Amino acid sequence: MTATDRIIELPEDWKAFLEERSPSQIVVLTDEHTARHCLPHFEDHFTIGEEYHHLSVDAGEGSKSLETVEAIYAILMELEVDRNALLINVGGGVITDLGGFIGATYKRGIGFVNVPTTHLGMVDASLGGKNGVNFEGVKNQIGTFHPAEAVVLDPHFLETLEENELLSGWVETVKHAVIADGTLWDDIKRKPGARLAKDLSIIRRSAAIKSRIAAADTSDQGIRQALNFGHTIGHAIEAEGSLLHGQAVAIGMIAELYLSEKLAKLNPQTSSEIIAYILQLGMPIGDWSFDADDLLERMRHDKKNTSGELRFALISHLGRAEVGIGISPDLVKESLDFAQRQLST
Repeated sequence: MTATDRIIELPEDWKAFLEERSPSQIVVLTDEHTARHCLPHFEDHFTIGEEYHHLSVDAGEGSKSLETVEAIYAILMELEVDRNALLINVGGGVITDLGGFIGATYKRGIGFVNVPTTHLGMVDASLGGKNGVNFEGVKNQIGTFHPAEAVVLDPHFLETLEENELLSGWVETVKHAVIADGTLWDDIKRKPGARLAKDLSIIRRSAAIKSRIAAADTSDQGIRQALNFGHTIGHAIEAEGSLLHGQAVAIGMIAELYLSEKLAKLNPQTSSEIIAYILQLGMPIGDWSFDADDLLERMRHDKKNTSGELRFALISHLGRAEVGIGISPDLVKESLDFAQRQLST
C-alpha cells in the first residue's frame, strides 16, 4: 500500500491505532442499513469504546448532498466536536464519500477512518483521498482531496450483501485489472465474480492498484484519470437512477472499449474478451435503454473535460490506459449504440 492509505485488517492493529490517535471524541457515521447489519460486528470485533456518538443517514445516493452535510455539521457543532475528534465512516461508497467530505471540511478538517462494507468501498471508494457529494444531478461535483487516516478491511461485511451488490462492486476490480494489471486479469477472467469479490487476497490486490495510482497523482490531473475508465459514460447512466453504480459502469466500460478500439488502438480480440466477461457476470442490464442527448448533457459536466471537449480515459493494451483523449459527441453516440447492441444479443 501507499503512504496515503494505512490499511488495518486485524483488531489488535485497530486497537494500537486508537491508542496512538487518542481522539477527544469519536463520531460514527452509518446509513440505516449499515447501522443494523455492520455496526454491531465492527463494535464486537474492532471495539469503538463505550462513549461515542452515532449518526445515521438514509441509504442511497440521495444522502450525498449538501443538505445532508449541513445537517451533520449542525449536529457536530451541537455535540461540540473539536478538531482532535475522529469520525468513523461505516458503510459503502456513499458513506465514505459523504463522511470523507465532512471530515475534510468540518472545522477545516478533522481526522476520519473509512470502514468500507462493500466490495466497491474496499477496492475503490474508501481509498485515495477523493471525497465528495452530488450537486444538481451531477455525481461528485463538489468535493475534496483529503485521505483517511486509516482504512479498515474486513470481508465479513460482504456476507451481508446480495449478489447484485457484490457484482456491482466487482466491476471496479475488473476495471483495475484491465487498466493496470494484466496478471490480475488472467487470474480472474475465468472465475465467478461473486465468489472472488469476497476473497481478501483479491481485494488486497485490487485496492493496491487504486492506492498506487492515486498516490502517483494525488490531485487527479494525470494518470489517476485512468481510474475513470468506464465512468464518464457510467456516471451519466447512473444519474438516471435505475441502475446500481457497477451496473452503470459495466455499460460504460463496454461503450468505452468500443472507443478504445477506435482511438487508442486496443486489440479487438482483447476488447471482445473483456466484454464477454462483463456480459457473463449476469447483471440485470440487458434491457437498458437510453436517450443519447440526455447522457451527453450529463457528460459535459465531467471533471476531466477541457474547454467543453469531452475527455475520456481509454485502454490501449490490456493493463495500460491512456488519459485525456478528446472524443466527439457523434462517436460517443456510436459507442452507446454499440453497447446496447452487445447487451441485447
